[in-house]
Amino acid sequence: MREADWQRVRRFLKVVAAGATVGAIFGAIISQGYQQSLVAALFIGPFIGIVHGGLIATGIGGMEIFFARTAWGLRLRRASFAVTLLVKTPLYGGLVLALEYSKLGERVAHFVGFIRVVDPREIYEPLTMLSIFFSFFFVVLFIEVMQINQIMGRGTLGRFVFGYYHRPRLENRFFLFIDLIGSTHLAETLGPLTYQRFLNGVFQAASDPISDHQGEIYQYVGDQMVVTWTEAAGAGVRKGAGRKGAVRPLDCVFALKQTLADLAPAYLKEYREAPAIRAALHYGAVVVGEIGDAKRDIAFHGDVLNATARLEGVAREYQGFFIASAVALDRLSGAGGWPSGYDYRRLGPLPLRGKSAPVEAVLVTQAAFGQ
Repeated sequence: MREADWQRVRRFLKVVAAGATVGAIFGAIISQGYQQSLVAALFIGPFIGIVHGGLIATGIGGMEIFFARTAWGLRLRRASFAVTLLVKTPLYGGLVLALEYSKLGERVAHFVGFIRVVDPREIYEPLTMLSIFFSFFFVVLFIEVMQINQIMGRGTLGRFVFGYYHRPRLENRFFLFIDLIGSTHLAETLGPLTYQRFLNGVFQAASDPISDHQGEIYQYVGDQMVVTWTEAAGAGVRKGAGRKGAVRPLDCVFALKQTLADLAPAYLKEYREAPAIRAALHYGAVVVGEIGDAKRDIAFHGDVLNATARLEGVAREYQGFFIASAVALDRLSGAGGWPSGYDYRRLGPLPLRGKSAPVEAVLVTQAAFGQ
């Protein structure tokens, strides 16, 4: 199984565990409505809460993590916030109502011998309404958090909420600049509105390969995407016989290239143009912190961003698709050198506009395709 698939499975299990935990806490709070005893407080209520919370989280997690990657799921992901809320709220709400009114948790508790009654008429009815209200509240909250995360970028909301970057931090990061080739020609040929749709489709298609390789989309600048990895995330090791080194940023670039190649027939049919990209990877220290007041954001400041942008220009000059700095490749090195599965052509120390010291640049190609 690919690392990206394992990531989705782990995320799904975390969602289910979180749902079961919240259900257990809520069940413990209202457990005295089922049976006036300490046993109810300790076992029955939490058990029923785990069943309901776990099943609700299973349904929602499956939709958000697995169904979202299907054709219909992609359409819903790319719909407006209002449409998403109108579709998901009754869908997830129906799941909540079905579980609460079927008394599935109570029936399971009866089956394992925790409680004597399973007749819905014997269950304290206000508890059912309270459970439904509580479940609906968390369903709507979950949908809103997912949508805000999609707007702000993965992990950004949590960093704002907990003030992780309220005070600036110094971090070592990988930065990947991805540029759409021939954007000026495309804009002139397609016209502004069609070109925007073309560009947005490319950016949307890029989101899954980037997410699969644990990259964070920092920002969109015109026809360019800026993706970043922390040192720990970027240094994730690819599993597989004979594959050495840490390769998430490298694998991400070529996975993205393949994604756009798969989209080429549809783009040629609709726009008579196929998207192509050029990329550059660099590594270095940046200061990360919150900026702004009326509009707040998390920003990166450091010479590594300017150097990465200049490296992308070098790739254009050498007619290469992907160029990386030797510094970045050294940070991704395994015991036997740079990551396997790729061919490297050293370009030597190259002067970059705006930098006093040259940067050792390397053209990277994928050995499996013989590029």
